[in-house]
Amino acid sequence: MVWSDTQLPATHGFAITEVSLTDGEDVRAWSPRSYSEELARCQRYYHKTFNVNAPPVTNAGVNTGEWRIPASKAGAVAGVSSTYLFPVPMRVAPTTRTAYNPGAANAQARDLTAGADCAAQAFAGVTERSCYVTFTGAAGTAVGNSIGIHMAFDAEL
Repeated sequence: MVWSDTQLPATHGFAITEVSLTDGEDVRAWSPRSYSEELARCQRYYHKTFNVNAPPVTNAGVNTGEWRIPASKAGAVAGVSSTYLFPVPMRVAPTTRTAYNPGAANAQARDLTAGADCAAQAFAGVTERSCYVTFTGAAGTAVGNSIGIHMAFDAEL
């Protein structure tokens, strides 16, 4: 059956995969990289805590890949912190670091247990392998409450 451009169903597309172009007469064996290998290569330049197919946005909801740590201090006290390890070493220390609140439309961490925003989050000690995330708890934060935050890190060229 022949389709014209106007008759082609919207669900049909065109894709070429697993093709390699080489220079000269030397044909080399080629095989595609696995998904996990390709993802690790990409994460050297960009990493986010969101689920793979989810765009980075505030108020994405809980259980969407947010990083969670237990609160080590009670109340609205500064210094609740932990080291976040990147899944693979990044190309360089990421120059762009963005925080996203999983439960509200702002850039703060969220006390998921108390349902309240934490304040003054900051990234420190940023290297190509990790960073230190610190914030001030909410008034209702108790020791052991689950604190969640989404983050994105960019180490592009």
